[in-house]
Order: sequence, then C-alpha cells, then structure tokens
Amino acid sequence: MKKIVVPLVAIAAVSISAAATAQGYVSLDAGTGHVGIGCPEGLSCKTNPVAIKVIGGYELGHGLAAEVGYVDFGKAKVRGSGGELGFRGQAVTFGLAYQAKFNQDWALTMRLGLARVKGTASADMYGSSDSGGFYTGSDSSTQLYSGIGANYTLAQNVKLQLGVDFSRGKYSTESVAVHAITAGVRYSF
Repeated sequence: MKKIVVPLVAIAAVSISAAATAQGYVSLDAGTGHVGIGCPEGLSCKTNPVAIKVIGGYELGHGLAAEVGYVDFGKAKVRGSGGELGFRGQAVTFGLAYQAKFNQDWALTMRLGLARVKGTASADMYGSSDSGGFYTGSDSSTQLYSGIGANYTLAQNVKLQLGVDFSRGKYSTESVAVHAITAGVRYSF
C-alpha cells in the first residue's frame, strides 16, 4: 500500500504547487475497447466493446501535465448454448502525461500512472429456475496504467485526439489485459 500512496502524494504535490501557472483541460473520447478473455472454439464471443474515456488535467509546463481520468474499457461476452459469461473493466486513473510537439499543430502524448481498476464478472445460465442461474461479482485492484496518442490543434483551446490506453483488470485470481482505442476532443480553459 505504501508503494501506491507515495507516488499519488507526489503527483498531488506537483499538481498543487504548479496550480498558479497551470492551464486546465478536459477531454472526452469514445472508441473500441478490448477485454482479453479467451474465446473457446464453438462459442460466440464479443471482445471488442465500446470504450469511453474522460480526463481532467493541468498543464504544469515543459509539456508535463497531471491527470485524473475514468476509462470504461467495455464488457466482453462469451455465449454458448448453456449461458453467457461476461467481464467488464472500468478504471479511475491518476498519473502524468507528457506532450511532445512535432510542430505548431501536431503533438504526441504519453501517459503513465496508476489505475484503480474494477473488474466485474457475470454469468447467466439459461434455463435455470428462479434467480439461481445469474451471478455477478466484482473485484478492484491497483494496476499500472499507460497510454500513447496524437493530437491536432483545431483551435486555440480545442484539440482533436486519437489514442490507446492500457491496463489490467482482475477478478478473484484471474488477471485480464484491457485496452481502449479512442478518438475525441480536448478543451483547455
């Protein structure tokens, strides 16, 4: 726990000390997610669900920013004649982002931080009587979070962006890779 708290306190301290010179921003992105569950032969699988990402941050100077975000990596489903299994990954992220400008309009953004990932597993067994055929449970864990993307300056305070974000979700003893490929808009204020 101490290994997790120390980086978060450091990020918060940098954010607070630089708040006087910082420029805030918010972004909203949507796209496709991927939840890395296996798909056994003969079953119907949906592992590329809709993903949503919302980020708020402060530019600290020299291309560095502190960010807090939410990523819904979506829900993957495996269906067979006897029922359906599902796994959903959602995360609250805390980290730093670095933006390297190529020119006045184009930039590359790299993200690194921690994510509190909630993995939710569900099972629905068809033909089961009463409510005994449905199960859902969740488990949260702190995981490494990373991302990379590109953005284009559309107007002084508006950027279009495209990116990919990575983490892991857990349920019980199972660990599942999750990522989201999204496009959206960022507004600075």
